[in-house]
Amino acid sequence: MTHEQLVAALSRGFADIEANQQSRFEFDVTAGRFEVLDLSHKLLLVFFANGEPAEPQGTLVRLESGRFIVPDRPTGPREMDLGDGRFAFRQAVDLSPGKHTIQIENRTSDRGRFWFLQYPYQFEPHLVEYEPFLSGKRLLLTPCFGELYKTQLVDERESLAVSDITYLFTDLKDSTPLYESVGDVNAYFLVRQHFDILNKIIRERSGTMVKTIGDAVMAGFERPQDAVLPPSR
Repeated sequence: MTHEQLVAALSRGFADIEANQQSRFEFDVTAGRFEVLDLSHKLLLVFFANGEPAEPQGTLVRLESGRFIVPDRPTGPREMDLGDGRFAFRQAVDLSPGKHTIQIENRTSDRGRFWFLQYPYQFEPHLVEYEPFLSGKRLLLTPCFGELYKTQLVDERESLAVSDITYLFTDLKDSTPLYESVGDVNAYFLVRQHFDILNKIIRERSGTMVKTIGDAVMAGFERPQDAVLPPSR
């Protein structure tokens, strides 16, 4: 089965709900996992259906303040092992299999685009392999890219999609007394050595030195933990 065929088999439909509108949907929920995704706001609500089939049920779901609110059922995070991976769901709720009516109220000022999926009991996700690629963030944080294209500017009609980046700023303690005690030339030599040491450590952490500001360094990292881990020496 191809990925397209698998998605088609799991999908139970799509729906758009305009701002400040509501809609009702009826599903025959089987044992397993039933998911409600809001593609517009990147939200996921997971229903875990277990036990014996029950009488027809109903659930009110409100889309409000950038999250799902389920006033008549307790929700919370949940982790579980599926196949070779461990998955963490931010918002999960339990229900019994059977006929189910889900009423969705969109209380936001934007249209919500919803996708409903039904995963059978003990469904194991298929691993997907992607071709290697270079993201905009990784490109900007690659030292050789900055060295080769120091003076070039990205055309204003082009763009690189970077959603987040971690910056580190350093400061050389007591640098002013250093200049006064050993002189400008010697102090500058020591500061340059300081830059070389920092640059090596930054590169070891997959970061790049963006620029120097006096005796300070501005560095960029792809992952926050790489910026705050102490040096190995």
